Amino acid sequence: MKNVFQKNLTAALSALLITSLSIGVLSCSKNDEPTPAATPLVPSLIAEYTFNGTLNDVTGANAFSGAAATLNSDNSTVTIAASAIGATATIPGLPIGNSPRTVILRFKTSSNAGFPSVFVYGNTSGSRTAFGLYLGANGNYIFQASGDDFVLGGTVNSNQWRTAVLVFDGTNVRVYNSDTLLDSKAYTLATTQSVFKFGNNTTSIDVDYLKIYNYALSQTELTALFY
Repeated sequence: MKNVFQKNLTAALSALLITSLSIGVLSCSKNDEPTPAATPLVPSLIAEYTFNGTLNDVTGANAFSGAAATLNSDNSTVTIAASAIGATATIPGLPIGNSPRTVILRFKTSSNAGFPSVFVYGNTSGSRTAFGLYLGANGNYIFQASGDDFVLGGTVNSNQWRTAVLVFDGTNVRVYNSDTLLDSKAYTLATTQSVFKFGNNTTSIDVDYLKIYNYALSQTELTALFY
């Protein structure tokens, strides 16, 4: 009887030990498993338009549309006529929230009357939910954030080509003429996702090219880009 009892006790203890070890292994496996790291953002050029005979981007996709948009006879620029609609494109990966970004475009306006819009995306009826540029009556740049716009430096004469560079590094908004810094201001953004728009003006605007980056280009990078 004693041997039978010991045998049964040994078997029970062995089963209990195996169960405990199994639970421990499972617990360790679950708790010790590393949390997958978030995919890091790769700083890159996310969109480029040359308007060389097409309203598509350089990959042949994501075209600008709208009755106001017309390719010019030189097949290298697009005109957005005076229109309340403007021209829009759905561009994947547009930086939103307070994330860094750079938008570069070469443009000219037929007039600076009526605060002509250069470009904008995001919610234009929220609070700091948009990201764009428009011009004051004297041709100065005005940053469009929606509900909290502010005047930036520089002067843009009508009917004269200019290369505007709008940079946000997560802390400051900076505007350049090519690689020449015109003005800077500390700011926090809450940009929402939307289409990218040219125009929506009382005057027409011509655009030669557009580039959008998902990071803030440095002074060194801008200098290299334009020389």
